[in-house]
Amino acid sequence: NPWFYAFDTTKHIATQDLPWNKSDVLYLAFDFNISPATCVVAQFKPGIYLHIIKAYKIRGMTLKEFCHQIRRDFPGAVLRITADPSGNKRDLGYDSVSTTMHSIIRSAFNVGMNQMDKPLLNWTRRDAWQEIRIFCNSVLQHHPNIGISPKAAIELINDIEIATTIDGEDKLYKTAGDTEFGMHLVDCFLYLLTTYFNHYLKRQL
Repeated sequence: NPWFYAFDTTKHIATQDLPWNKSDVLYLAFDFNISPATCVVAQFKPGIYLHIIKAYKIRGMTLKEFCHQIRRDFPGAVLRITADPSGNKRDLGYDSVSTTMHSIIRSAFNVGMNQMDKPLLNWTRRDAWQEIRIFCNSVLQHHPNIGISPKAAIELINDIEIATTIDGEDKLYKTAGDTEFGMHLVDCFLYLLTTYFNHYLKRQL
C-alpha cells in the first residue's frame, strides 16, 4: 500500500538534474539522525513550481561537518531552513547545556532565528498520520509543476517509491537506524511540505 499514492514518476521526476537559481532563496529540510545525515534541498514558489534540487544521505559525518559540506556545494546561497521539531531539545554531550541541533545549524550557516521555520505538525491528533498523508499526496496531485532531480535526489526518489503504510493504517512504515525503511529522506520531504505548502493547499480547497 504505497504511502505516496499520488507520486507519478513521469510527472514528478525531472528529465535532468535541476540547477539552483542563485538569485532565489534556497530551502533546506533536515531530519536528525546520528547516521545517516539527511537533508532535502529545494527551491519553489508555491503554486508555480517546486524543484527538489538535491537530497543528501551521508554516513559518518557530524551535523556541523554536514552543514559545512552543504555550504561548499551551495556557496553564497540565501537560506531558509526547516527541520525535525525534536532538534530544539537540549542533549548531553553537545558543546554546552544550551546546544541543540537547531543552534548547531544556525551557527554553521550563520543564519538568524527568522530564517529557521517549523513544520506545522500536530502529532497529538489521533488521525495525525491520515491528515499528513492526505496533505502530502494532495500537493503531489494538484501542484502544477513539481520536479525532482533524477540523479542528485535519487535517494529521495528511492525512498518515496518504496514508502508504504503500516497494515491497516495511514502511518508511514519505518524501521530504526540506517536501514532500507529508515525513511529519513521522506521525513525531510514531509517537513518541507508541511512547513511551506500549507497556505497554498488551503487556497486550492
